[in-house]
Amino acid sequence: MEKKFRQVIRGFFPTVAMVLIQTILGFVVMVGIATDYMLKHNITSTNQLTDEVYQSLIDRMYSTDANVILSVLYGVVCCVIFTLWYRQIRKGMWHESLSGYGKGMFPGLLLLAVALQFLTGYITEVCAIAFPSWAAEYEVLLEEMGISDASVSIGMIIYTVVLAPIAEELCFRGVTYTYLRRGVSMWSAIIIQAILFAGFHGNFFQASYTLVFGLFVGYIYAKSENILLTIGLHMGYNFIAMFGAQYIYLGNHAISFFCILLTTMVACYIGVRLVAESIPHLVENRKDSKDR
Repeated sequence: MEKKFRQVIRGFFPTVAMVLIQTILGFVVMVGIATDYMLKHNITSTNQLTDEVYQSLIDRMYSTDANVILSVLYGVVCCVIFTLWYRQIRKGMWHESLSGYGKGMFPGLLLLAVALQFLTGYITEVCAIAFPSWAAEYEVLLEEMGISDASVSIGMIIYTVVLAPIAEELCFRGVTYTYLRRGVSMWSAIIIQAILFAGFHGNFFQASYTLVFGLFVGYIYAKSENILLTIGLHMGYNFIAMFGAQYIYLGNHAISFFCILLTTMVACYIGVRLVAESIPHLVENRKDSKDR
């Protein structure tokens, strides 16, 4: 029992590590920007920091460009650290490969990525109506990160579609779930990692739909223990969110709303079934699954 409890506690370490990495890199980037600004403007003393100069420096440190630089750097560092961490704790069980999967895997992942966009769309619509302040804060966050209807930087595209899915899947579905599963049941591990995943995003609006997304990808990982599947699903989901969100139609009256919602739920179920049935061996159905 004590050994299992220690494994559960370890399951919280990856989330703490991501927050620490983000904080440290944020400080490094801010210091770098401030140093660059002071060198370019030949500022050698704090006495030269007038209100105007100080405000200009603050604006640059918290600009969209600074956020993009921080996001890309953070994504790269997390990808490296959590790849090594994941490989370390999965020694002897590293079997990530797409060979041997059934024909329904790719259609299932694609269907699930699209269906989850609709499902999380409904969740955000409800949250925006019930808690408009959450939605307003989220819009400000997107603008600060350089994600808006007007333009999206190349750096933010790379971070959102490639780096973030890899880093977050390795952290939450890979390392976090593996630790948790050693101490609790499959569903308990799925739920806990999804809660940590949602909480990590730092705002209630994102947490409302990332919790649901975390449950789905957590289940896929639990059944396959193949991080490539959840990374692919996450990349597809983020790609659609960035470039296809305007095509997500949720209905404009009660009948269409509930018809599309029902279709979305059915599509999610079919997507999960297609992926699960294409997995050559369901890890959580193996006789030795409880021994790991």
